[in-house]
Amino acid sequence: MSGSRRTVAHLGDDIRVSGTAFHGPVLGKGTQNITNITAAPAREDHLGSGTNALRARDYPSAARHFRRLLALRHDDPFAHYYLALATLHGRNPCEHGHDTVEAVARRLRAAASLDAACRPAVVAALLVQDAYLQRWGRSRRSLTQGERSLVRRVPAGRAQELTEHVPAPGSVWWRALSARAEAGRGRGAR
Repeated sequence: MSGSRRTVAHLGDDIRVSGTAFHGPVLGKGTQNITNITAAPAREDHLGSGTNALRARDYPSAARHFRRLLALRHDDPFAHYYLALATLHGRNPCEHGHDTVEAVARRLRAAASLDAACRPAVVAALLVQDAYLQRWGRSRRSLTQGERSLVRRVPAGRAQELTEHVPAPGSVWWRALSARAEAGRGRGAR
């Protein structure tokens, strides 16, 4: 099968590598020479590549990596979080349609529900919702004490990340996150 690709679900324990070909037992097929293998990148590869693409503002590439990561691990909270940010393409949520904003909010809620360590996802969902409401002049004017406390619990680096990728300076949530990021830079980001 020259030039064709074969997907192998399991290679046995006794595998020898020679150049680009592998020789070893293949479950249910005896010992074979196997070539043209493409290994799926590990979680760290997709997460790292995706976050690098996000930092470079290559939103389509970032989204691709986070979707691939979710195909491998659908319960990865940071894949949901970062895919939500990439979906906005660095634009204010009020510039997107309802379906896009709702999909982003769903991803952020999923991230928050999967892992408490992904706390910034809760604030990000509130930011996206508030920024989207700006379209109709219905965004919030101020935050409650509890909401301000929630923003203070967002690490300064994540606050910076949110203000960069969800540019919504008219939102009270964005302004609070921006102040959080600035305070973190003043003390050395935590």
